[in-house]
Amino acid sequence: MKSYEREKDVNGHTALHYAICYNDKKSNTIRLLVLYGFSLNELDSQYWTPLHWAVFRGIDSDITLLLELGADPNVQDDRGRTPLHYASWIMQEEVVQLLLNYGADPTLEDIDNVSAEEVMLIMSRAVVYGKVYRRIGSRKSISDLKSRCSSTAKEKAHAPLANHVRRRSI
Repeated sequence: MKSYEREKDVNGHTALHYAICYNDKKSNTIRLLVLYGFSLNELDSQYWTPLHWAVFRGIDSDITLLLELGADPNVQDDRGRTPLHYASWIMQEEVVQLLLNYGADPTLEDIDNVSAEEVMLIMSRAVVYGKVYRRIGSRKSISDLKSRCSSTAKEKAHAPLANHVRRRSI
């Protein structure tokens, strides 16, 4: 097994990256790969670790296992984003709390100078605005809200998570 420890495909994915994304019985496979020396923090070509992928896939049991085995929740990808940034964008409250419990730093900034903490605030505001909009309904036009949202996004250089991760597929 030693000769395969550092083997990567053209996208920089190791067997551990694939175990997170495709294996049905992940727990045993992940433990076995780590036992044989696969790094929990190995970066693929986009600088995503297996933990980034587990958060993106939204699989709480894999996230918990990776953190228990020692995955670093503060590894930043090619855009400077941590797994906490992505959990915040997707509004995975339980995952956010789990990452924070394992030492994720909410103040780390990405290349746009946006921290995961700021992402959490933006997303919580979006939820509140959505609830308010449903209450006031027809008093505001959709186009008015869209123009306000897009100008705010341009000011902070935010892009939806879907646009950022569209290019990321194993």
